[in-house]
Amino acid sequence: MPAGTHEMVVSYIGFATFTRDVVLIDTDVVIDVRLSLQAIELRATVIEADAMDVVDFDPSPSRISLRPAELKAAPAAIEADPIRTIQTLPGVASLSDFSVGLYVRGGTPDQNLVLLDGSDVYNASHLFGLFSTFPADATKSTELLKGGYPARHGGRLSSVLNVITDEGNKERLEATGGASFLASRLTLQGPVARGSWLVAGRRTHLDPLIAAASGSNDLGYYFYDLQGKTHQVLSHDDQLTIAAYTGLDALNLGVDDIGFELEWGNRTISSKWTHLFASNLFGNFLFTGSRFKAQTLFKAEDTTLEETNRLTDLSLKGDINWLPTPDHSLELGYLVKRMSMEYDFGEKEQNWVNIDTEGFHNALYFQDNWSLSQRLRIQPGLRFNHFSNGGYTGLSPRLAIRYQLGLNTYLKAASGVYHQYIFRLAREFQGISLLSNVWALADSTADPSRSIHYVAGVETKLAQMDVDVEVYYKDYVGLYELNYDEQESIEIGDILRRGDGQAYGFDILLRKRAGRQTGWIALNTGL
Repeated sequence: MPAGTHEMVVSYIGFATFTRDVVLIDTDVVIDVRLSLQAIELRATVIEADAMDVVDFDPSPSRISLRPAELKAAPAAIEADPIRTIQTLPGVASLSDFSVGLYVRGGTPDQNLVLLDGSDVYNASHLFGLFSTFPADATKSTELLKGGYPARHGGRLSSVLNVITDEGNKERLEATGGASFLASRLTLQGPVARGSWLVAGRRTHLDPLIAAASGSNDLGYYFYDLQGKTHQVLSHDDQLTIAAYTGLDALNLGVDDIGFELEWGNRTISSKWTHLFASNLFGNFLFTGSRFKAQTLFKAEDTTLEETNRLTDLSLKGDINWLPTPDHSLELGYLVKRMSMEYDFGEKEQNWVNIDTEGFHNALYFQDNWSLSQRLRIQPGLRFNHFSNGGYTGLSPRLAIRYQLGLNTYLKAASGVYHQYIFRLAREFQGISLLSNVWALADSTADPSRSIHYVAGVETKLAQMDVDVEVYYKDYVGLYELNYDEQESIEIGDILRRGDGQAYGFDILLRKRAGRQTGWIALNTGL
């Protein structure tokens, strides 16, 4: 447009017309416009539509997304829980009704990469596995990749669970909350500068109830979550998001002179900068930090035994995305992650066992998403991994294919190689953590774990029903569990028992999305 004064008019159905004089010189001008609602009277119109889908499908294999409304609408015993809802989906199982651990296609919970706003979460449960650490009120989206996932993700053998916190209300201040017999929750959000903020908290009130019922303070338990997020538009080409989370479980048991205390919790922080280099070129750059700590104390007369496990990671990661054509996108990314693990066991003043290790997990990846024709889309990728603790390197090729067989029918397939450099030494029964779990890093005495995924399936949409069928096979090398045999050494490789394995089966999802009744039925069969 030529330099000078121009009248800008912005209008949209249902909103008041916005008019403003704009002076243009010789540079770009960015104007934020906020329209006000305005009721209008129209002639009667009949609108017919299908009911809202409960599950959002993507043509790539083994991916399911859930929106906040779907999480809250799903049946829940006590309160809405994203992981409880995910456990009802095909390919996902729980070991018992008292565990939120995700066993995805034969994998164990430690083989899932759980991300909260880009940060790793190493223990995603409260109340010994009964509830997850993700309040539904503060959750914007939840995505589960059950297998054959692309080169963008790595470091775990089975699946990826990506949880994104809501960015907050950009229009007005808002407060929501609720209470169950287990916990109370509160969420506050509103606008700030050129963005928004959100703070959400949740705390159980079991401790005063237990104290009132028992008439003693020697038995107590509580947990809490506190998380916050802010999103800012820095310029036309830049956006910044900062998110943080902290959560803790604490159990206290006391009888006469004997006491038992158990605490475990997570802390995460992430900062994400998104920059638009050109109309078809943008990048995401993240700094994330995560810490998991579990501590157990046993007191009897003059003796105090203490067990402490700490796992800390600091990460720099990013990706550059280029869209040369509407049907073709390229992604190049990197990861630099420092991980450290500490384990101490002994008396209060003297450790009998002390393990202190650290390592760097570095990765580079390339990913392509290309529509070769109107019916055929491919997604090849390659990930290079290096783990400094032991000097391990590995290549992880990935490939996903989708072919449109008919108007509403797709064939899909994927395969990939995956590596894991961290192990969880579970101490649980039927999925219930009797004691805090211990994490360990791979080293020269314990090789990293590896898995190969093969996935194939078909998806079709009928008049009121969607049908999705997938078969899978996974080959595992280097699976570990805690070795309870007496050992003279405290090397990581000596306290672990190693094995290999396979997992295979099929998933079926029948989803009714229209009519008086809507919902889904999931069938999982696997070994």
